[in-house]
Amino acid sequence: MKFAFPFLLGVLCWTPIARAQDTYRTYRNARFGTTVRYPANLVEAQPESANGDGRKFLSRDGRIELTVYGFGNARNRSASGEMRRAISDWKRDGARLTYFKAGRSWFVLSGYVGADVFYEKTLLQRGTFHTLIWQYPKTLKKRLDASVSRSASSFFVGNAAQNQVGAAPRPQSTPASSPTSMPTPTPSPTATPRVFQTPPRTSPGGASGY
Repeated sequence: MKFAFPFLLGVLCWTPIARAQDTYRTYRNARFGTTVRYPANLVEAQPESANGDGRKFLSRDGRIELTVYGFGNARNRSASGEMRRAISDWKRDGARLTYFKAGRSWFVLSGYVGADVFYEKTLLQRGTFHTLIWQYPKTLKKRLDASVSRSASSFFVGNAAQNQVGAAPRPQSTPASSPTSMPTPTPSPTATPRVFQTPPRTSPGGASGY
């Protein structure tokens, strides 16, 4: 009996560490050079979009979703201008934003939509927007916050022409003023469930076909 407490303490200390050991893989979009590292033990890559501008990654139960895609800046918007459009899209889908910030060539958004947390990061480089969106249940927030932050920190734009098998893209660092950790949203009990309707917030192919 005297060994029960040390054993239990060891289990309690070991379990959270074991759960936090994510296995990361790199996704590079051949068309735009959009590159990100994602936790492959949490989400699995889905087929590339028909027009090759991005890809979705889903958990096996479909509750965790990562979307990565690029689209041309046909209207010559600034990063802050595109952020305003993104905010409008999210609000139309019933989201409540709790954080947003933009720099000269980037912006980030986060908040709640229905029972989910969402986090969006967009970079503007060489006349193209590159977007990363995470969406997952509030109940998984504690488990996923570090994974999402690490993924967002790895998000960059390489040379699309280099994105062949075995070729490593040349990274362009995110501006120093761009947040690399995920802001903590304030819970919103009144938000309605997100309905993906308008590109390009939702999935690859939206802005140029999504």
